[in-house]
Amino acid sequence: MLDLKPLVFMHLGNHSLKDDEIHIWVLDLPKLKFYFDNLCLLLSRAEKSKADKFRKDADRIQYIQTRGGLRYLLGVYTGQKPEEIDIIYNKWGKPQISKRYCLNFSLSHSVDYSVIAFSKSCEVGIDIEFMNPDLNLDDLVTVFLNPLELDCWRAISPLKKMEYFYKLWVGKEAFIKALGKGWLEKEDIINSLTILPLELESSEEILKTPQGSLHYFEVSPTYKSAFFSTCPSLKPCIFNLK
Repeated sequence: MLDLKPLVFMHLGNHSLKDDEIHIWVLDLPKLKFYFDNLCLLLSRAEKSKADKFRKDADRIQYIQTRGGLRYLLGVYTGQKPEEIDIIYNKWGKPQISKRYCLNFSLSHSVDYSVIAFSKSCEVGIDIEFMNPDLNLDDLVTVFLNPLELDCWRAISPLKKMEYFYKLWVGKEAFIKALGKGWLEKEDIINSLTILPLELESSEEILKTPQGSLHYFEVSPTYKSAFFSTCPSLKPCIFNLK
């Protein structure tokens, strides 16, 4: 049974999380399969019960890897035993731990990757999505896009529509996760977050908003990923756990 400690500290070393930083951990799930037994031991009773309810083995394994990875990293940042950390949820499902740790976090998973963000000084939200070429976007855009974005959608070339949609998706998901609210609760604010094609040419960019800043970063060419912080500027430090 392999321990994650050497792998984590190979990346992190003595680099503690500073007030002006946000730490992003990218978990390459297929490459973490050798740590599976160790990660299983870190789950709470409720998490183990939830894992047992997955019908597909692949979904169960990915859930355990993501939750176990989260708990391990929470233990690194708080100095507590990972399996003893109490993770609670607000009514919209945003996970958090006791405020005495002064640590905010967010996580997301899609197919082969999970991403986890940590910040000491402000709320964060993160999202990653595999760009599924079989998804019928025409059924989603009229609900998902605000009027200005919808006009841009109709104007851009068909070859760019999928990338545009997914970049909007992860940006807005990260945004609402940072706010800690549901889509309907903050629909007016969500619709105010407008992402235009000029911001879609690069995989790495920053969009400033009245609520904070939205950052895009690349995990893989076939995925879109972003994080949002309620502070105007945080220095991102990205670690690839694989």
